[in-house]
Amino acid sequence: MPDDDTLRWWLLGSLLVVIAITAYHRIRAYRSDHHLDRRQEGLFILLTLRPTALVFFVGLSLYLSNPARMAWSAVPLPLWVRWTGVAMVGATSALLLWTLHSLGPNLTDTGHVTVDRAQAGESQLDGGFMASPAVSDHALILRSKTHLYRIEQSKGK
Repeated sequence: MPDDDTLRWWLLGSLLVVIAITAYHRIRAYRSDHHLDRRQEGLFILLTLRPTALVFFVGLSLYLSNPARMAWSAVPLPLWVRWTGVAMVGATSALLLWTLHSLGPNLTDTGHVTVDRAQAGESQLDGGFMASPAVSDHALILRSKTHLYRIEQSKGK
């Protein structure tokens, strides 16, 4: 089936782009001076995420190399649905690139996000906080019972 072969090549190319993007940022994070112990991810993640990913990638590799080997798990979907999946991998690749680029050196090799370790200052803000902090355009947004704060570095620095 020629359509099936084309689909597999596009899927393989898209996944290779995702793996290359992720590998670049993971290697950069690994070379940073801040490493987290994988046990900090929690026992559930240690025992489930990596084995599940291994099963997924082994199955995907078998499908991409020889679809007949995975025929037992095939779901007869229309071709346009399958191409939509390939397009979603492409869109996810773009979102992944943006996310990893935005995190920059704050991505650790375990996937946790860290914050620069230097303390810029200290302040006392009025009121108890009602929600988790948010980040927008290099600023920290905080909401208290009575105020909304935007904390950012001054433009001159």
